[in-house]
This record gives sequence, C-alpha cells and structure tokens, in this order.
Amino acid sequence: MKDVVAGVVLLAAVTATAAGCDGEAAHTRSSREPMWDAHLRTVDDAIAQRDVSAALRSWHDIYATALADPRWEGLFQAADAYLRIGDVAGSRRASEPRARALYLSAFFRARSQHALDGVLRTAEAFAALGDRDVSVQCLLTAEQMLVDRSGDAEAARRVEASRAWIAERLRRAETGDGRAASRAR
Repeated sequence: MKDVVAGVVLLAAVTATAAGCDGEAAHTRSSREPMWDAHLRTVDDAIAQRDVSAALRSWHDIYATALADPRWEGLFQAADAYLRIGDVAGSRRASEPRARALYLSAFFRARSQHALDGVLRTAEAFAALGDRDVSVQCLLTAEQMLVDRSGDAEAARRVEASRAWIAERLRRAETGDGRAASRAR
C-alpha cells in the first residue's frame, strides 16, 4: 500500500511539473505573439488576393483562437477582420452585426481587465460603425477608469484624444460626411 501511495504522489508531482512547464511555455508564447496573430496574417493575405472564401475560413480560426484567449485584443481583431472581409465581399452592412457583437465582447473583456486602451479602441470602433449610444457608454467606462487612475496624465491624454475623435466621427456620420471621418483616422 505504501508503494502505491508513493507512486501516486510521484505521478502527481511529475504531472504537475510537466503541466507547469507546458503552461509556462504557452504563456511565454502567447505573451510574445498571440496565436490569433498568425491566423490574422492569413486572413489579410486572402483579403489582399480578394479570396473571400479563404479569408472566411481563416477568420473562423481567428475567432476560435480569440474565444480561447482571455485577452480582449483577439476578439477586437476578429471583429476588424470580419469587417474587412465584408468590405472585400461587397457586404459591409451584412458583416456589421457580427462585428458589433465581437466588439462588445472585446469591450467587456477590456473592462474586466481594466485595459483602458481596449475600452477606448472599442469606443472608437462603435463610433466608426455609427453606434452613438454604445460608443458613449464605452467612453463613460473609460472616463471612470481614468478616475481610478488619478494622476495618470498619459491616460487622461488618450481618453481626451478618443473623446475628440469619437465626437468628430459621430458628428460627421450624422451630417452624412462619414467617409471623410473614416479616412481621417
């Protein structure tokens, strides 16, 4: 019986050590280059060739990888890529609902991670889609995050720059000059 218990303890120790090494390697890899980055390059290559089918197949890989990654950036990139595919396919409007859902998921992740840049980028993405209400709510979240970072002048500058860009983008969208705002960014 002692030998069985010793064997189980030894097996558990070896398994924990191996898992720790694998986990560390995965963490190191993901901190250098997120796994969805490679899929994003494949999507961009397909878009450059105007191959919508290949872009969509690769986009599904970005999406699956981004869902498994707890960071906000993957879902944000998946949303951006989906819009670019929609542009190439000539169906931008049809791609916007899914992109909105992904941007919203990215926002929730960024907010929970206290990632000011993620909250600001999603606020800008919603403004670029013409979603005033969601963009303003994201911006209000960023401003609350700024309160929590009192004294961070660089963060305050980023929030102010985003606020100004969003206001201009939404103003132009309402006056029908939205294309000019998109090119200005």
